[in-house]
Amino acid sequence: VLMRFANLPGETAGLTSYTAHEQNGRYIIDPKSLIISLNDMFKSPNVHYGNAGGVDTILLHEMSHVLMGQLGHVNEKHGQRFKNWLQKLAHATGYSYDDLMGKQQVAEQEDIIRLRELAGMHG
Repeated sequence: VLMRFANLPGETAGLTSYTAHEQNGRYIIDPKSLIISLNDMFKSPNVHYGNAGGVDTILLHEMSHVLMGQLGHVNEKHGQRFKNWLQKLAHATGYSYDDLMGKQQVAEQEDIIRLRELAGMHG
């Protein structure tokens, strides 16, 4: 999976993208199309996101989207299968479900703006 920094909207910490096609009633991901993007603000040494795992929890969240796609659930988004997987992942890693689900991200929109300012990324 290609991982990169990208100019994502301020409230978006990470984003997974890929292309898929249907084959025999099942979705197949083009492995060359898999990309996990992290917000450019994380390139700055002044930025630490979150309380528990920081970028670790964002990457685990995004890798879970990759897993859902690989399993053929390309339209899963944050549906029940995804949530069930994150519950298992939280138990296995010691991170909280809320950290992995990104609820922390939603609750910290103002902090994201502040982090972008620390990284010198206004707007």
